[in-house]
Amino acid sequence: MREPRLRSLLLVLALIAAPAVALRARCDADGCGHEAAAPAARAPFCSLPPAFRSLVIAGFRDGRSPDVLAATGTGRVASADGSRLQRWPSVDDGPPEVPIALLGSAVRPEPIPAGTRLDAIAPTLEGILGVDRPFPGVRSGTAIEGLARDDGSPLAVVVVWKDVGSSDLADAPEAWPWLRGAMHADGAFTLHGSTGSLPVDPAAALTTIGTGGLPFQHGITGERVRTDSGRVAEAFGRAAPLPVIATFAEDLDERTGQRSRVGLVATSERDRGLVGGSWYPGADRDDVTIGARDPAEEVERLLAAGYGEDADPDLLAVTVSGTVRAMDRATRDIVERVRDEVPAATIVVTATGSVDAGLDPERGEAIVAGVERTLGAPATLVDAIAAGGLFLDEPAVAATGIGADEVASTMLGSTTAAGAPLFADAYPAYAVSLSRYC
Repeated sequence: MREPRLRSLLLVLALIAAPAVALRARCDADGCGHEAAAPAARAPFCSLPPAFRSLVIAGFRDGRSPDVLAATGTGRVASADGSRLQRWPSVDDGPPEVPIALLGSAVRPEPIPAGTRLDAIAPTLEGILGVDRPFPGVRSGTAIEGLARDDGSPLAVVVVWKDVGSSDLADAPEAWPWLRGAMHADGAFTLHGSTGSLPVDPAAALTTIGTGGLPFQHGITGERVRTDSGRVAEAFGRAAPLPVIATFAEDLDERTGQRSRVGLVATSERDRGLVGGSWYPGADRDDVTIGARDPAEEVERLLAAGYGEDADPDLLAVTVSGTVRAMDRATRDIVERVRDEVPAATIVVTATGSVDAGLDPERGEAIVAGVERTLGAPATLVDAIAAGGLFLDEPAVAATGIGADEVASTMLGSTTAAGAPLFADAYPAYAVSLSRYC
């Protein structure tokens, strides 16, 4: 459905541009005065800073991402997701930074370059565990050079702090004493890693860590994604589409004939992008625990089942959430148990990025209400709100004739409490698809 619509859109754009091209040619021949030139039309998305656009492009996949996307300016917007608010991308923010630390005897204690992305973790573990993954060209990530020692490691444990980034650590330097000490004692680390994409979304970031590819490749662009049937689903829910590329854990299982042990201890079903489990056909025997009361105890239970005990390398992924102090303590407890059982294990500690929207952000729900009121649209027009955009209901769009362009234009009229424009730009998804023409 979308491909014919995109071709029709391109034809319409060409027809719109044709009179302007003809007028320009006539002026070139007749010497029209510069004062007669019409102001240039705004190009959606192209007006944003190039570095910001690159992050949005990396986080976008046509057919999976929201239909309308937006970047805030001086204001802030956040969408409710359960008990937390998830902020929308802002051109006033710096790059979304995250800590990345690798610890253990198989890791050289070298600085990790600033700007290293989360998609570098999986290929770095390939070298440490001695795994050669197929189809490297489908993944953007490359290994961090110079970190892997020759002796390797029997087990990799990846611990991911959800909903925090380096800015949160900088705001509470006293709240993460264990991680600070571990990084300086025997690790390779940086506080200036990058999610590699926008919007900052845990499901997207965790799948980037798990696959070694960015969202434009793996297709899990957020905690809500568009399905092949056109509906909106929770990532890794029953109706959700699979990641487009395999995770490192899935390739590890495939390479060893399921002899490698793979485990996930997670806070949510939406964390499954760390290990996957459904990409290759056939039964998968991963150990998966969702919502463990004490993740360290669950890790200890899995270790007792034989992780790191034989020649086939194993992988154990853990997500933790809560305050920075609580996650630091939980990580300390996990790592102590791992090192007691498998001293040669390699530990990775990283995070999904800060979702803090600042004080009194505009709510995504209020943006939707304003759009519906201004356009006279039914409440069914917006199917779901995501971090940084809106999914439109395809039947409602067809029935009303109100599409992504009208919604984006209406959003541009939103203002902050002080009367300033709330959005630096709002744009339909096709503007990102066509961004190579910016």
